Amino acid sequence: ALSQFGLMFFTDRKQAIQEMARVVEPGGRVVVAVWDRLEKTQGYAKIAELVQQLFGSDAADAIRAPFCLGDVNELQKLFSDQSLTDLQIVTRTGTARFPSIDGWIYTEIKGWTLADYLSDEQFEQLLAEARIALQSYINAQGIVTFTTSAHIVSATVV
Repeated sequence: ALSQFGLMFFTDRKQAIQEMARVVEPGGRVVVAVWDRLEKTQGYAKIAELVQQLFGSDAADAIRAPFCLGDVNELQKLFSDQSLTDLQIVTRTGTARFPSIDGWIYTEIKGWTLADYLSDEQFEQLLAEARIALQSYINAQGIVTFTTSAHIVSATVV
């Protein structure tokens, strides 16, 4: 069973893991990918900070939500109580790329996290502020790039 960046959105994560294990034959594998801590992904940390300043904690918490399982110790505890063995957590680092700041902000805000939360006027305000605040993430080719990392959890079903 495989979950790519979805486990953090379940209200009962232990139950979600149990259900994944339930549908896998003994000896099969459960594999889950989750984002590392927000501070390990400075691009998103900066967006969360900007959203906090402009629109408050509720909006910023929506940006922070995908990173809520970034603590490896907590992740290990979450999986260790399950009917799983051979638990492994590997952290992979890569580079996020977006064609522009506008494309990045549109994807993250209008694409999902705050699509129904911000009005069009608020989105335009955020976009104007982001064009200034996120300049350091634009490379020489004009593309937005920043380092990001994720944890890959794998375990064998007993």
